[in-house]
Amino acid sequence: MQLDVEGATSLFFWRVLLQSALDLQKSARNIQLWAEKLGVGPDGPRMRSEILESDFFISKEATVHRRHGPLCFVLGVKLFVDEAVVSWSGAHHVHPVRVRVVNVRDRNVQWVTVGFISHVGNPVARTAAALRRASDSRNAVLQRLLDILLRSFVVASQTGVSVQFPGKQTLTAVPRVIGLVADQVGERSVLCLMGSTSGDVRRRFFGRLPPRIRI
Repeated sequence: MQLDVEGATSLFFWRVLLQSALDLQKSARNIQLWAEKLGVGPDGPRMRSEILESDFFISKEATVHRRHGPLCFVLGVKLFVDEAVVSWSGAHHVHPVRVRVVNVRDRNVQWVTVGFISHVGNPVARTAAALRRASDSRNAVLQRLLDILLRSFVVASQTGVSVQFPGKQTLTAVPRVIGLVADQVGERSVLCLMGSTSGDVRRRFFGRLPPRIRI
């Protein structure tokens, strides 16, 4: 897919995030659908070993059960976006977007690539205008690709999607983004905190647009 930003064209290669997450879960040998509290440790606080035992995940699961009934589970995913993996030698001009399904407990399944983003390098001209265009392009490309990846994921986060496991009754998977792993530059880009127009973008995003995905 081609993304036209600030007069330049960036390429984005991607797979449907929702379908990729469902396929990973169905092909896994060891999955955990529901959270499990491990009890209290010897020093007092509740023990935790994985994100499925975290207070955050347990609270999201309680909300999902209240809205969709007992025959549902949280399909939790983590996203990884880090432009720092681009080769400094210039040999590579794309960096990956990876996903991990937290319900999958197989040791050999970690982060799976669901897309590649074109690298937006520093401008040749060191003028303020050129630096602004590069910064705005970098922010816009990341925000647009997340919107593309999450489109069907967003719909399913509201309604759920039916999943049939072998030998079990049909359950409703309710997707949730559990975490976004990014470098500081990527984090600021997602939150619209970089670029000369970041203040206007934040006002438009948080002031007018309704939330489209439950997290």
